Amino acid sequence: MYAPAQTSDSMTRSRRIIAVLALVVVTAGCAADGPATPTPADGETNVTVSVENDGETPYTAEVLLVPERLGQLNVEYDDGVSQPVTNLSAVRGVYAFAWRNVTDVRLPPGVEARSSTRFQLGPGDRVETRLSAPAGDATLVVVIRQNDRVAAWATMYCGWENTLGRVDVRASAGNPGRFTGVDLSCAQR
Repeated sequence: MYAPAQTSDSMTRSRRIIAVLALVVVTAGCAADGPATPTPADGETNVTVSVENDGETPYTAEVLLVPERLGQLNVEYDDGVSQPVTNLSAVRGVYAFAWRNVTDVRLPPGVEARSSTRFQLGPGDRVETRLSAPAGDATLVVVIRQNDRVAAWATMYCGWENTLGRVDVRASAGNPGRFTGVDLSCAQR
């Protein structure tokens, strides 16, 4: 049997079609807008958290979601002294701190974070994550760390009758660092 010879034009066209089809198959499902949003279980909600470094030095941001009302954090200084910081969720809102010479901020014994995420941020960087949280009475903690020090930290609480909705944090590092903005949006349950 004899097959007619193909011209280079028809071969090139065939190769292009194959290349385009291969590209479509490889990239299928990759066109989503960011990470998939977790589907919350009954009694839960999604919380969107963004952290932006608006300073001139890099830092690590740690985001902790505590599934309950958080009454205190333990702060440790570079001289080894530890001190509790209390009344963090006495009322709905944001409590932000930037103290000198703090080396660590920890949850009190018996309290565990439901989720904990760390991000490295350079100057001008911004990250966003979505967390699944219990509807009501959850506390969000954001800790800004730089060079074995805690530059700043904040807690966000919406009260029992509301739930965390969205949190946008802007911070810079130093000794101490500073929060240049914390926007907390609460949603009714």
